[in-house]
Amino acid sequence: MDAIFSNFSPRETLPWIAVLAALIAPYFFDVCWKFLPSIGLVVIFTRLASRRYLSLLGIEFKRRELLYAAFAFLGTWLAAYLLTPYLLGKASLQVRYVNLGWALMPISQAALEELVLRGLLLSGLSALMPKNIRQVAIVSALLFMLWHLFFFPFTEGVWLSSMTLATLYLFGYASSLLFLVTRTIAIPLALHAGWNLVKFNGMLVDTHTLGSATQAASFNAVEGSSVVFVLAVTLVAFVEFFSFRARR
Repeated sequence: MDAIFSNFSPRETLPWIAVLAALIAPYFFDVCWKFLPSIGLVVIFTRLASRRYLSLLGIEFKRRELLYAAFAFLGTWLAAYLLTPYLLGKASLQVRYVNLGWALMPISQAALEELVLRGLLLSGLSALMPKNIRQVAIVSALLFMLWHLFFFPFTEGVWLSSMTLATLYLFGYASSLLFLVTRTIAIPLALHAGWNLVKFNGMLVDTHTLGSATQAASFNAVEGSSVVFVLAVTLVAFVEFFSFRARR
């Protein structure tokens, strides 16, 4: 493994506890800019813990990686744009547009999750298991899946389906492997943000009752569909091929 992950030793525990708090806190507020302060706090707390904060967060980009990220964003956005209305319609759900602030909020949410659940988490796991990036990706993907598994029952009282969790695991594995190969969150963030930008671009409404629908219902309708599961499997296959070529 690259030396960037070889000596991951936080100076103290407190900044990392603060990072975890910054990740969780926005979900208790109902404003469109709620993830932006947390992104700043995560960067600040990581800087306090380590001078290598840019590499730990995965925010050192090269031109080629940014180009790949741009294509990943456009491709994921297009797939979500074509599939989400159809899949939500099957579940008798629709997305009601709110305003520009809420429409762009999913990008900041994706950025926060990628900084912590991809960048910092993978940097730490890589120090513990430096010789096998796939083991690291598997553990990270499981934690990413568990984050979603317990989040929705806590916030909405709804459990995600087994198919939804399987899709989230596959996405987490592919994104983690991309980070470990490129050592940047650019491409994983592009995939995450491109998908969320369409899927969470407004208020979710049940078309039968016209009342608010849960985000868990959206996950089960979209990520829990066989179509998106197959897309996730395809993404993993592509990333495995990309990883093989990049490490030759």
